[in-house]
Amino acid sequence: MERQFNAKNGAKPKIFERGDNVNVSDYKDGKHKWTNGSILDRIGEVLYKVRCGTQTWIRHANQLRRRYSGSNNEVQEDMDTLFETFDLERPELQSQAPSPPPAETSEGVPTVQQGMQLRRSTRTRRPTKTLHIDPTQKRYHFCP
Repeated sequence: MERQFNAKNGAKPKIFERGDNVNVSDYKDGKHKWTNGSILDRIGEVLYKVRCGTQTWIRHANQLRRRYSGSNNEVQEDMDTLFETFDLERPELQSQAPSPPPAETSEGVPTVQQGMQLRRSTRTRRPTKTLHIDPTQKRYHFCP
């Protein structure tokens, strides 16, 4: 029966290996957030022992997501490699002071050319009917 459910709903088994980097569902302070961790051990079919910082948590496989990116240093090194490989200039960091918004001009509004006519709907629209409910009556009635 479980196989039928999984086949019908496209469920895939989640299998993590020891040492895999994962995001762990964290429910501290009544708020849901994701915390970085690594798999220490598998307990049974779907439970895992996870190291999060200095703590060890036990989480269900549904509360784990595989984490592909490493630390910020690794991401920065990857970005440096990409810029060097493709001979690209690194973008300049923008100053912290917010720039003033551009002034709006009438040129920004698209204008209709003189020769073009706009298409208009030919559908006849009826006014909406509102439902008036009177609990003392056996039937409801609509008023325009």
